[in-house]
Amino acid sequence: MKYTGFLCGAFSSKRNFVAKGEWKEITTSDDDCKLFSNFYYPEFVDFNFGQNEQSIRRFSHGINKTIPVNVKDNSVNAEFKDITIYYTPFNLCLFSIRIDMDDEVKNITDTISTLRDILNIKKNNPQYAEMVLNHIVEVYKEISDKTIPQSAEEFDYCQLVEFGNKFKVFQIAEAETDIWNSECNINDLLFTFGTVGLLSASKSYFDEIIEKNKIAVYSNWCALSLFDSFTMLGHSISKQKQDWIDDYFGMIYISELFVKFFLSRTNDDLRIKHKKVRKLLDDFNKFEYNCWFYNVSYNFLPRIIHQSIKKGLDISEEKRCLYRMIEKQKDERERKSDRKINSLLLTLTIITIFSTIADLSGLINEIIPYETYFCSRSLGFGIVSVGIFLAVLIILLPIFFRRGKR
Repeated sequence: MKYTGFLCGAFSSKRNFVAKGEWKEITTSDDDCKLFSNFYYPEFVDFNFGQNEQSIRRFSHGINKTIPVNVKDNSVNAEFKDITIYYTPFNLCLFSIRIDMDDEVKNITDTISTLRDILNIKKNNPQYAEMVLNHIVEVYKEISDKTIPQSAEEFDYCQLVEFGNKFKVFQIAEAETDIWNSECNINDLLFTFGTVGLLSASKSYFDEIIEKNKIAVYSNWCALSLFDSFTMLGHSISKQKQDWIDDYFGMIYISELFVKFFLSRTNDDLRIKHKKVRKLLDDFNKFEYNCWFYNVSYNFLPRIIHQSIKKGLDISEEKRCLYRMIEKQKDERERKSDRKINSLLLTLTIITIFSTIADLSGLINEIIPYETYFCSRSLGFGIVSVGIFLAVLIILLPIFFRRGKR
């Protein structure tokens, strides 16, 4: 079975990436952007291919090597084509690793399952780590906001997946004619690729996944959108395959991965890291204005795929969680602001009360000189002032006590 897959990850950065060495920046001509704008909204095209700070910048590094991958008790050859870096707004760096294979289904899914398991990659497949992942590690060392060991042997590859514990997968598989003619086999195969070889799934879970997440528009392909993978399974798709790579993966899937990772990071910064709330809220407002797209295309198929990818990545729930956190932060800020204002008003009230008491004591002294009843003027002034203050206190205390009980 012919297979093309993209392993995707992301991490935060502190500076822009500049192409050097074997890294080459990918640019899109104005004519190509105009062509894309016939099918996709201009603002979405500009987000993907524009030359401003609110656009994705793309960089490519060729690999073109066939590397044996240790899979359980077997070794399977996988062809690694290239690595693409997607430097996005708000200092996020996404990347994809393209893998091409022509093998049995089990060998393909076992290989992808092994390669996306970032926890054990250095131990089980050091050649893959050295010949492929270390190119991304060099980028990470250059632009990441984390403290990094200089030695490649000491580097923790888990840092390449800031959001989760495995690479996400976008994959295109072409089924043979005999498999494609059996709908039951198609669903089984689609599920196997989508779950990357999940064993012993219950029938109820299988039926639920297929019913809720399967896309079937044309007769020669179907797709399955899940949290960790997007799978396109087709037959005789050579003419459509490049559209899936360039448009549905390169534009839609990458942009929605960016949205997912940005929302996840912002949620994490608010709930756990307690970073400066004002800056996070400002960034989120800019993100909503420049990078959030409810629809991306004039045509129905890209819209269907876009909405399916958003659903699979659970982006709406991530955004709802963030909205709830923002509301809580706003309420907390309002409470703090109210407390500051109340403290200021209380201070002003106390100052006013003491000033009024002083004025009132002076007025009483003019009407009834304190020397007449007390040993000295200052003693009389003090006694009268204390008396007035106690009277005011007796009047105000019940009022504050009743308000405190409400």
